[in-house]
Amino acid sequence: MRFSWRQDWTYKVIAVVLSFALWLYVSEERHPVSDNVVHVPLETRGLAAGLVVAEKPAEVAVRVQGARQVVGRLTPRDLQAFVSLEGAQPGKSVRPVQVVLPPRVELVEVSPAQVTVVVEELSKRQLPLEVMVQGRPEPGYVALRPVVRPEEVVVSGPRGWLNGLAKAFVEANLEKRQGNFHAFLPVRLLEKGGKEVSPGTAVEPAAAEVFVPVVPTGPYKEVAVKVTLRGEPAPGYRVGRVAVNPATVRLYGSREMLAQVGFLSSQPVDIGGAREDVQALLDFSLPEGLYLEPVAVVAVIEILPAGTGGGTPGAGGT
Repeated sequence: MRFSWRQDWTYKVIAVVLSFALWLYVSEERHPVSDNVVHVPLETRGLAAGLVVAEKPAEVAVRVQGARQVVGRLTPRDLQAFVSLEGAQPGKSVRPVQVVLPPRVELVEVSPAQVTVVVEELSKRQLPLEVMVQGRPEPGYVALRPVVRPEEVVVSGPRGWLNGLAKAFVEANLEKRQGNFHAFLPVRLLEKGGKEVSPGTAVEPAAAEVFVPVVPTGPYKEVAVKVTLRGEPAPGYRVGRVAVNPATVRLYGSREMLAQVGFLSSQPVDIGGAREDVQALLDFSLPEGLYLEPVAVVAVIEILPAGTGGGTPGAGGT
């Protein structure tokens, strides 16, 4: 009986070992270990306010290991690669790359493991905003001068990057249009070499309001602009010169309607209680069928202390 008991346990231990080995083999066959290289965008974290990254690698290669069915499906979105810039000062420094991995994935290698990062103080630059027109209106229509608001944007970023910018622009597509174009469009940037670049750290505002008159082709007439004023300046002050830019505008419409227009009066500009010059973007109430170019007409109303010398209202005044 003693021999039979020992022999029985021996078989049992051998069976357990074989079962475990078989399980390992089957698991390995079902979930074989594999490597994969994922190119991950390189981020920066912890940079102090008032500083900006001027130069760094765009991405790093991350080699990972794990079950084939897991690592084989990895995309750059599944991993994070970054350098910590806590305590960084303007200048060049070498920083280690850190990686955040999803579960069941092991890191094998990061290439490069360290990167050179250039930090600069954040600078700002004002750029005029242009409207680039693409496409042509329907035959029989013409696009007049575009109007964009604001006329300038502020771009923030490294000084060297800002100096390489040529202009800021928005793009209006007028292909096959039969009427006015009005939209809020994203601001884009162009380098001096003609290459479009990403907006960088910030563009303020990020979008601009664009209006492009698209009118039927036909006769036009040049007319003077007259500024209508409402109210009186503050006691002790008077109205001086009234300057209009441009002083004349072009009206489009039928010959019959144009013949009835001798000048163009603006909607009233309120100067009530004014103690200093008033600048206003003029509004006009045009009869249906008449179109104005340019759309943006600006008036500056001079406000002077009473009793002082000064010019009388100009041709554009009341």
